[in-house]
Amino acid sequence: MLAVFGVFGIVSFAVAQRKKEVAIRVALGARSTDIFRTAMGFGLRPLPMGILMGVVLSWAGLKVAESQRIVPLGLVSRDPIPYIVVGALLLLTALAAMLWPAYRATTSDPVNTLRRRLRLLRLCIIRQRLPEQPVSGDDD
Repeated sequence: MLAVFGVFGIVSFAVAQRKKEVAIRVALGARSTDIFRTAMGFGLRPLPMGILMGVVLSWAGLKVAESQRIVPLGLVSRDPIPYIVVGALLLLTALAAMLWPAYRATTSDPVNTLRRRLRLLRLCIIRQRLPEQPVSGDDD
């Protein structure tokens, strides 16, 4: 369950960071299926490596625990089926967790998104235009 929430948070954050790019693509005529694929790709790229690392580290951790007699002998399965099943289940749950952020990316209004970004940019520029402070020090 923790992995599902983690993937959901990461994908939501990635989609939110690239909202401007998505809005520009929509404004230029990108189809919603292209936007959906792009948003799903944000989360799919790191998933296979994460699942592979998790399976390998869990197998290695069980081997170490078995050698230290922390777990009973024979608990570490040499059968790859449980590891493949767990990896596939994690992949499916991650895909299910990515559906909502990807759908939200396809339904966002590009005009409002770009307008909000422009407003934020104007605020940043105004904040940088502070009156110059007099330099204290030696007056020659």
